[in-house]
Amino acid sequence: MARSIAGLCVAKNEADIIEAMVRHNLGYLDRLHVVDHDSADATPRILAALAAEYPGRLTWESDVTRGHVQTAILNARLRPLLAETGAAQVVLLDADEFIRAEPQHFRDSLMASEVPILLPWVTYVPTAADDPTERNPVTRIVHRRERERPQTFKSTVPAGIGRRTTIAAGNHAVHAFRGGPAVQVDGLSLAHFPVRSCEQLTSKVLIGVWNIRVRGQRGRGEAFQWYKLYDRIMAGDALTNADLEEVAVHYAARRGTALLADPLLGAGGFSLKYTPDGASNLIRNLVAFTEGCVRLIEQPSVDTGAAG
Repeated sequence: MARSIAGLCVAKNEADIIEAMVRHNLGYLDRLHVVDHDSADATPRILAALAAEYPGRLTWESDVTRGHVQTAILNARLRPLLAETGAAQVVLLDADEFIRAEPQHFRDSLMASEVPILLPWVTYVPTAADDPTERNPVTRIVHRRERERPQTFKSTVPAGIGRRTTIAAGNHAVHAFRGGPAVQVDGLSLAHFPVRSCEQLTSKVLIGVWNIRVRGQRGRGEAFQWYKLYDRIMAGDALTNADLEEVAVHYAARRGTALLADPLLGAGGFSLKYTPDGASNLIRNLVAFTEGCVRLIEQPSVDTGAAG
């Protein structure tokens, strides 16, 4: 079996960016496998259409396991993906992450390495200068943070350790090499687009806070920024472009930083065919969350009736 490079991703409610993610990253990967984690929006429909376009290169499946189980899903799929593809390396990706490198340099570097490669995050930030008519977020958002404070890395998984390693939460490390010889290669990084539109951020804030409240326990200081935005949304104050920039500048960061105009290489090399507008994504996400809560309320009465 020819040596290859594969990608593995878990996605949930990422209809605004999943098509761009797949098309861009397949410019670097021989194969990409996506696990859709019970999305309520158009993510499954988009993946099905893309799989038909990229037969044998994009594969996907659904997983309806409840709760925050991304790490468990990745660990369960890693070994079968390595066995099926014969990949020299597996790149662990989130739906908002895009390989940022010269393609041949990326390929040569991963093929030559027998240890995990650390890919530093480069976080992109929406600004008032973005073109609101551009549907593709990685074409629309062209400014990045000048510095990452702190610098966050994602890790690849080489085939040689794939059968005996465990992926850590967030895909930021592999346990078999904790403190070991993972390396960073100049010119290889991941463009990260955590904040993309007012609709996407509104959905993230509302559902994030509601999930914490349903869980019933909130850690000290947990989701403090989300709660501030949540209070504004619930008071009828719609989020603005200024909010997007503020949140993205400080996302997973201790301090803010200046911004640089630095469009993602290759982001404009494709067009989107299946991505819906942001308003429809927001409505579907909120409706699905409400439906899930109603089912939880109904379930005890159903169980009680059945028992009686």
